[in-house]
Amino acid sequence: MADLSERIPLTGQSKEDALFRLFRGACRVFAGREAELWTGDEVAVESIDDPSVLCWAGELMQCIGNLDRARRLNGKAVSYARRLGAAGVLVWALDSSVALAFSSDRLVTARTSAEEGYRLAEDLGYPNLRCRYQSSLALLAAMQGEMRTARDLADDVLSQAVPRGLMSAGVTAKRALGMVDLVAGRPDLALANLQLPVDSGNPRIILPIVPDLVEAAVKARQPAVALRSFAKFTQWAEAAHSPALAALAARCRALLAATPAAAVAEFRHAIELHTGGDHPIEHARTQLLFGEYLRRQRRRAEARQPLRTALEIFQAHDVKGWAARANAELHSAGGTAETTVSRGILKLTPQEVRIVDAVTAGATNSEVAAQLCLGPTTIDHHLRRIFDKVGANSRAELIRKMLTGGSEDSLT
Repeated sequence: MADLSERIPLTGQSKEDALFRLFRGACRVFAGREAELWTGDEVAVESIDDPSVLCWAGELMQCIGNLDRARRLNGKAVSYARRLGAAGVLVWALDSSVALAFSSDRLVTARTSAEEGYRLAEDLGYPNLRCRYQSSLALLAAMQGEMRTARDLADDVLSQAVPRGLMSAGVTAKRALGMVDLVAGRPDLALANLQLPVDSGNPRIILPIVPDLVEAAVKARQPAVALRSFAKFTQWAEAAHSPALAALAARCRALLAATPAAAVAEFRHAIELHTGGDHPIEHARTQLLFGEYLRRQRRRAEARQPLRTALEIFQAHDVKGWAARANAELHSAGGTAETTVSRGILKLTPQEVRIVDAVTAGATNSEVAAQLCLGPTTIDHHLRRIFDKVGANSRAELIRKMLTGGSEDSLT
């Protein structure tokens, strides 16, 4: 398909040509090249009113690194599908919502969309798609410290995905199992699940796993097995011009570094790229790995601050497994947690989660109302309740709290 996209003449200004240039651009970015979109292409696709096509456009935007526009397109797709009563389209759009939520560490949103999508796939009789949602729920369980649930869900997914050839569900289930073992300090077992062929399958599914693979490989003292995959990931990160991907690439370079000076420099660069971004859990994982590294270099006093920051962010987002690891490392470094982070975001209803997700993506109250098929007055009422729950006094403060998990200092 990538070769074919290069041979199709796309010289028009139509939204269809813009969409196919976006597809070609995504193929190029995964190959480590510039997307070379035309001026106006990204805006043009927003005029599409077919929810299934909007959903695809959002996925392509995610591939080229434009997560804000990807979320906006996906939000429109979900909104249109709900308004049209197109359950068959909605069930696919929600799957993209889950992927986008994972890509920006919005775990509450990911769970809300995955649970709704799972129920809808079951009602519609889509067993393969239901399996994909189940794999996402397994990964969520692993990230949030529900290890037995994660393993049970992932094992069940693999029993269905392998005989049916469901690559996406199978890869996500293996990632969940790898996450369980990484959190538990079993890198050898994690590595067995995270070694996936980067030259086959959908790079949108495979490449996001590479930072986990590098961590497992380094901790299992087999860094060489991750080098080819990391080279592919680096190509993607550089071509996408995404600070979030660049931060993960820097973290991987830190883990693979040959000298302590190089490792520390790359960790600090990664943290600088994370700061101010909207990927708090990956930021916390980088802080955790940096703190672990400093402690093992016998720089215990220096290790405490990154470990404390990691713990606070993990606690804020209810990521219990990683929080337990950060807490253990902090105690080993001679430190203790100093602050308690607000858990307000965990008290939101599914409807409130959707509203907050739209607000943090930059939508106005009128746009949120249109997306959720509600009136602006209803959105105002919901926002007042959300402000009370998370302790915010304005939209700007709400967005800051959602990005930092409720701690104004957790990303500094």
